Amino acid sequence: IRHIGESTYVTSFETYTKGELLTYSLDTLRIFYQYYEEKKSRGESIYKETIENTVKQLGFKSLEQAEESQRSKKIQG
Repeated sequence: IRHIGESTYVTSFETYTKGELLTYSLDTLRIFYQYYEEKKSRGESIYKETIENTVKQLGFKSLEQAEESQRSKKIQG
């Protein structure tokens, strides 16, 4: 079964994540689930935090700045 965005040469995020999670022990999965649920209860998103940290490592000051950069590129291109 192929997922959205997946092809012979490209693995979807869903497939990659599932493969990653299958390597974790049950104890690690329980801890991760608890962490996720705590974040969720506070209205926080680990996925958004991951993207924010990624764009900062790429030199952007914020997710908003990275998004604006992408919008500018689409307008110019």
